[in-house]
Order: sequence, then C-alpha cells, then structure tokens
Amino acid sequence: MAPRTLSTAYGAVHDRLRRERGRASAHPCATPGCDRPARDWAYNGSAPFVIGDVDGAPRTWGMNADQYEPRCRRCHLRMDLGGTIATCPNGHDRATHGTSGTGCAECSRIRARNRYRRNRMNAQAPDVAAAIQTLDFPDLVAFLDGLTFGAYAALVPHLTTTTIRRLFDHYAALETPA
Repeated sequence: MAPRTLSTAYGAVHDRLRRERGRASAHPCATPGCDRPARDWAYNGSAPFVIGDVDGAPRTWGMNADQYEPRCRRCHLRMDLGGTIATCPNGHDRATHGTSGTGCAECSRIRARNRYRRNRMNAQAPDVAAAIQTLDFPDLVAFLDGLTFGAYAALVPHLTTTTIRRLFDHYAALETPA
C-alpha cells in the first residue's frame, strides 16, 4: 500500500494543525517578551511552504504543523503583514522606533509627516501659483524643475492654460530626438 499523501491546501493544513496541536488559545504567545495569550497559529516562515490564493488574497503557508507557532493577534499580524517580529516591512527596528498597534511607529510618523507636507503644499498652492505667474519662462522652468512631483501636482491646477501649454511644448521639445 502506497503512503498516504497529505493535502497542502490552506484549509487542510490548518485543520490538521488544530487536530495535532489543539487550539492556539491554550498556549501563550510564542513571541519573546509578549505576555498576551495566543489567539492563532502563525506560520513561522520556514521551508517548505506553499504560495497560493485564499479568499481572493495571496497567502503563504507552511505544509507541516511544526512550522506554526501560537501567537497573539498583534504578533501574528506583524508577521503576516511583512517583516519580522523585530523589524517592520520597511526594515525599521521595532524596539528602537516603537510600534503603533500592529504597525511600525516610524512608518506611521513618516506617513503623518508626508500627509502634513502634502496638505501644507495644497493650502499654499494658489499663492505660489500666483507668484510664479509673474516669472519669465526660463525662471519658471528652473523653479518647476526643482519641485517634487507632489508639489508640482499641487500647483498645476492653479496655473493658467497658456502657462501649461508653454511648459508642455518646452518639455516635448526636450524629449524630441534631434
């Protein structure tokens, strides 16, 4: 009789995991320093693994019960959203920068800083646009070349059609091969 092949489908692996190891909530979170009770069995990222689609979302999961550890929801999401328990997906050290919920506090600070800058530029755009309308064309091009894309995008709705046409013609001429 041939050995039985176990299914590697997401649901089958998780059903087998619960049968073999019981409920995750019966264990403490496996993350060092976390004192929360576990809620889920979390894949630890070791090989062999399966990459597939579960309920319309891409997922990676292990094929064996020993590839899973009991984790609280916060630690489980940190692993599933990318990165590791120690680092966020962008490489920030969670111990140095701190955390905000399941995310990295440094990533949250960067998003907030960018949102502030974007809102500030949008608020100033009409005044800046009025000032640059008085520049002669070479100075205007030099000014716009120094802007970030976000600042440029905030200004465009406030420029006159004539200015936009001149800028388009200027940049089109630069792109045209000689």
